[in-house]
Amino acid sequence: MTSASGLLWLLFAVNLFNYIDRQIPYAVFPALKAELALTDTELVLLASAFMWVYLSAAPVFGWLADRRSRPRLMGLGVGIWSAATALSGIIRSYGQLLFGRALVGVGEA
Repeated sequence: MTSASGLLWLLFAVNLFNYIDRQIPYAVFPALKAELALTDTELVLLASAFMWVYLSAAPVFGWLADRRSRPRLMGLGVGIWSAATALSGIIRSYGQLLFGRALVGVGEA
């Protein structure tokens, strides 16, 4: 396998997990709603927090990618995304979950 095809497979895998990670909260909304006693409005805000932060951060990271090392920037993004996803798994409150999902938006951007 050449380094170019290896890089392509790496980017494919990261992107695949990126899209899976985006959809996981929707699959567990009923469990989140029951465990944290959330309203439907809070669930919508949870989904929106990720998307608003993601769409706000994407142009910034696009600009940075034109001016900085793309591999390092991608590594930073994957690191933030991974840490935020892990933190989202150990939350104790709605506010923490909201912050965690918003931080995932930064990492995925």
